[in-house]
Amino acid sequence: DCDQDAVFEDRESLYKFLKAIPQIHACDVLDWAWAEYQNIPNSIEKRLVLALNLDESAMINNSRSKKLANIGCDPEAAKKFEGGCDKYEFALKDIEAGEEILFAYSGFDAGNEAWESFFGMKEVYLLDQSVSKNEFQDDEEWCNDCDANQLEKKLGCDMMRGNRPIPDQEMWRLMRRAYADVVGNEESAPRATFFAPVRVEQ
Repeated sequence: DCDQDAVFEDRESLYKFLKAIPQIHACDVLDWAWAEYQNIPNSIEKRLVLALNLDESAMINNSRSKKLANIGCDPEAAKKFEGGCDKYEFALKDIEAGEEILFAYSGFDAGNEAWESFFGMKEVYLLDQSVSKNEFQDDEEWCNDCDANQLEKKLGCDMMRGNRPIPDQEMWRLMRRAYADVVGNEESAPRATFFAPVRVEQ
């Protein structure tokens, strides 16, 4: 459900969010986020954003290939639901009890070049034209021109990898509140409506 997605339009807002949550979960955010190009209303232009799902569904692991994924877009099933594959994921085959749910994240991440653009330059989009500036958004107190890899090093993510706790419900709530503070609008914060996959038994 796309209502769960936190969307960062610039590096500055992402950094504010990362500074507002515990360091150990800031590393999770960098692991789970993806870059994508979103449509702009009333425009043929698209904007580059970094998106993140702030719900327990973020714990669904990457299948690494579409062949191994057991949830994703089923065009026939999607016809029965308003929003279809843009809003929902569907079982792609029978999933046995105890089988891990796997999703092919490669299908919508815009890739390394988009990540580099997000961290390396400020994209300014107008309704009828696009302007790109090689303009770093300085923050001298906190990694003023870090790319994603440098930011992970600054946070010490490599040292914590494999030993990070799974966020609990309170931590998901904290992250949603932090996002609402960054965007300045409680209504824009992702809502908790997903079931946690680890708790769904039937």
